[in-house]
Amino acid sequence: MNRVLSKLFKCHEAIYHRIHHLQHIGSMLYLGTGYYHGSARIFADGTYLKPGDMAGFIHFDNECLADLYSTKNASGAAFSFTRLLLKSFYAVAERVVNDPAFQSIQVFTGITWFKPHGSRFGFCAGPLPDGLKKKLLNWHFRLLLRMVLPAGHSPSNSTLEPHQFYLTRQQLLQHFAHEKSSHD
Repeated sequence: MNRVLSKLFKCHEAIYHRIHHLQHIGSMLYLGTGYYHGSARIFADGTYLKPGDMAGFIHFDNECLADLYSTKNASGAAFSFTRLLLKSFYAVAERVVNDPAFQSIQVFTGITWFKPHGSRFGFCAGPLPDGLKKKLLNWHFRLLLRMVLPAGHSPSNSTLEPHQFYLTRQQLLQHFAHEKSSHD
């Protein structure tokens, strides 16, 4: 059964990436652009995002995450995930600076099951508002975690809650524009 679910998961991921025109960036992320449909937001650095603005959309590479947890113990996988994720955000910053398709993007956003963190890198996050989207994502994340993480690695389903995160262009470039020094 897990083999069938795994194939369905990979097919779902491939279709999702194709529909949303996501580009693989670094080891841990996919990046795309599109119109923002959430509520208007003003960020701490003064960046303003309103419905209809172009935004960058970040999607985690769930297959890479699954590979990490299939080959390492929990702490080793978590360390590798963090390292690869930071390197991937450096790659996103490089792409944003050098690719004309991202020149007008002022805010990047995505959805995760991780509790809000990363404020020292300019991220802000919060739970999704109650509703159908949140319920569907909650079930999606439960299935995803069951498939991606081996038994014993998954967070408790009672604490699993989808969160939307944001990172402004200004914060992305401030924190991730220079990789080569101490992060290799």
